[in-house]
Amino acid sequence: MQQPVRKRKLIVNGEPQDYNEHLFWNMLATVFGLPATVYPLAKTMDELPCGIQIISGHFHDDVTINFAEFCESISGGFTVPEGY
Repeated sequence: MQQPVRKRKLIVNGEPQDYNEHLFWNMLATVFGLPATVYPLAKTMDELPCGIQIISGHFHDDVTINFAEFCESISGGFTVPEGY
């Protein structure tokens, strides 16, 4: 059973981190109003998606989307992990 978000921990470099700590990276794009696209590029050893955030300049949404499509073309696409 999944825990509430506020109680979740991620292991980063062997240390537990609050789940919400990763939200800082989302803010880099949204605070400045930049277009961003997230793409699940690979899987971790636990078979969970590991992604990248693609950020571009103002009004260049097409750049982030095109790059995500390029990533998909070379990585084989995304597969939903079991249980999700």
